[in-house]
Amino acid sequence: MNNAMILKKQMILNNEVNLNNRRYPDEVLESIKNQINSNPKEMNIGTIGDRDTAHVNLRDASFTYSNAVVENGVLYADVEILKTMMGDELKRILEIAPTEIVFRPRGIGTFEGEMPEETKNLLNIPNRISMDYKIVGMSAIDKSKDAFNIIKE
Repeated sequence: MNNAMILKKQMILNNEVNLNNRRYPDEVLESIKNQINSNPKEMNIGTIGDRDTAHVNLRDASFTYSNAVVENGVLYADVEILKTMMGDELKRILEIAPTEIVFRPRGIGTFEGEMPEETKNLLNIPNRISMDYKIVGMSAIDKSKDAFNIIKE
């Protein structure tokens, strides 16, 4: 019997401006979806917490992600919690507070446009993520640290 914890259709990104003043246009969401779906699920490894690197030590692996879809400006993916030490930790967190964890991608890319990021920030113009964005992993993070879907005070 397989008792894997699978979380279907988790919101990963949307096309609205987030608290980091970034916007992922629909075509970038489609590109990320295609990047996720082009890999075998076992290659799409996620970890708990934000990381400053694309490198994932396998002992930190806590989940995989797959079956990405884009619907109405939102990128979703299925998340499967791994049977690892960190997977067990994530499962415990989700059992205690299932609505306090969100799944967000880690990636590299540039912003669109001629205007420098600093100038856009001063003018409060959203930085559009460019089509060169490459997903390098995913993180399970505390909802309080999430740049998406937080009510601005």
